[in-house]
Amino acid sequence: MIEFAQSVDGELGRRALTAAVDALDKIAAPVDRTELALRLAECLETAERNRLMERCISDLALVVPAERISLARRVGASLGSAQQAQRMIALLLDLPPTATRDDTIAIVIGCLPRDERRAILIKLLTEDGAAPIKRSSVEAGLKAMLGDLPAERFSEVLDSLVEQLVRDVSFAVVASLSPDRRTIILERAIAAAQREADRESRMCIFAQMIPYLDGALRTTAVQLALNAYTESEVQDKSALIDSRVRLDILFRLLPFL
Repeated sequence: MIEFAQSVDGELGRRALTAAVDALDKIAAPVDRTELALRLAECLETAERNRLMERCISDLALVVPAERISLARRVGASLGSAQQAQRMIALLLDLPPTATRDDTIAIVIGCLPRDERRAILIKLLTEDGAAPIKRSSVEAGLKAMLGDLPAERFSEVLDSLVEQLVRDVSFAVVASLSPDRRTIILERAIAAAQREADRESRMCIFAQMIPYLDGALRTTAVQLALNAYTESEVQDKSALIDSRVRLDILFRLLPFL
């Protein structure tokens, strides 16, 4: 029916599309119904498409969690209003935190006003069990939005942000921040890394953050990384860190020595 509607113009094509939309009611499985609705949406005018997307969002609530995210990515790319995005995000936030879920939310929030987008990104970052941001497009959104976050809100998310960066060993998110905010985050990250008991983890954290440091902070991080490296060499051979890991870290440090 869709192929026929696309192949004809005028009133006949519109009638074929209307018949196809009406036929959705006869499809029992919400996944199949949504798949067909998404194909139909490509052929409809804006008002009709928006009504159909409302239906897709309602059907998403009936889809089992395992299938909801992959389908939501496709629905999210076709949303036409902030209200639709809010409904979609509410459905996704009901699911356990994963990088895929967060990536999908990051796509959907493009329909929302800036303040709402930022609030959701912060929620994703600070919720219990948050997915690693180094594997999520949430990182890109945070880069764009943390920079102009009011001081009081920045303070509220600072500890969670530092904890996440250190846990994920990913510091690219700080690159677009002002020097003052970047310094605050990295000072705390250095302190957190020093509390890390595992030498390999400690070396990796320092090596990853060094490119984003300068001046005294860079000198400090390089020295701490070298200290951890030296500690690993004097241990009993049975406790040595994999030599390939040490070599990789050493090569990361060389440009800053």
